[in-house]
Amino acid sequence: MFTTLGFIFPHSFLSKRPFSFLLVPPKGAHMCVRAPPPPLLLSSSSCFATSMARKRVILSTRSSSNVVMLLIVVVFLHFVVSLGEGEGDADGLLKFKESLKNADKLSNWDRAKGPCDGNIEIWTGVLCEKGYVWGLKLENVGLSGTIDVDALTKMQNLRTISIMNNEFEGTLPNIAKLGALKTAYFSYNKFSGEIPAATFSGMSSLKKLHLDNNQFSGPIPGVLAELPKLMELNLQNNQFEGPIPNFQPDRLKSFNFSSNKLSGQIPPNLVNANGSLFSGQFSFVSAIGLHGSQSP
Repeated sequence: MFTTLGFIFPHSFLSKRPFSFLLVPPKGAHMCVRAPPPPLLLSSSSCFATSMARKRVILSTRSSSNVVMLLIVVVFLHFVVSLGEGEGDADGLLKFKESLKNADKLSNWDRAKGPCDGNIEIWTGVLCEKGYVWGLKLENVGLSGTIDVDALTKMQNLRTISIMNNEFEGTLPNIAKLGALKTAYFSYNKFSGEIPAATFSGMSSLKKLHLDNNQFSGPIPGVLAELPKLMELNLQNNQFEGPIPNFQPDRLKSFNFSSNKLSGQIPPNLVNANGSLFSGQFSFVSAIGLHGSQSP
């Protein structure tokens, strides 16, 4: 017979304090103490493998967290940039509107709504793509006043502008400040005066330019012949004087110089074009003879 003494120790007590106890057998009995099983021992290689596995899990978790955080930052920055550009469009257009007269038809230009909703145009006369204004089409709306080009420079995605058939007067604005423009239509207004070369300087993206049916005078800006992508040029029904600039071969696909006061030789690169595109000049002579007709 053995007397069993049981002891219950708190885990914190066992883990933090060494302890000892004494089992006392009954009188005349022998004491027998059963030792606990030895702890499980791991080899050094097993410990190393376990440690490495834990590190892989930790690194994998950290990598996943880093990727998620990176995606969140990218999305946030895209949102901030998009918001900034959208606000730039609205700011630029509202500032541009301040320089216009008879702008009653632009009454829905309201900052509270914004000019675009995705590809849908909210404001009259704007062209939208992915929430940005890429074009202005303000035709036949009776506008006059001045064109505030500086206000339009806020619109980083602006690629085309058309103000045809309005009542704008005075000199042509310096659209070279809108260097990314691909097409510009200023036909059927009352613009007048000479056009400085700087007006188009450096416009390497410009493909189409319509200045017809105004009252421009002086020489045709020679810089137009230097624009690498210009392929369509309408200058008819103005009062341009002097020679036509020497455009590069096969660059102009469509043009019209008729009904001006041009003189001199037709450039060799244009000499085979339809004569009506040069008609209505005072005197226009090419290397092969008279082109056009005398103005009355």
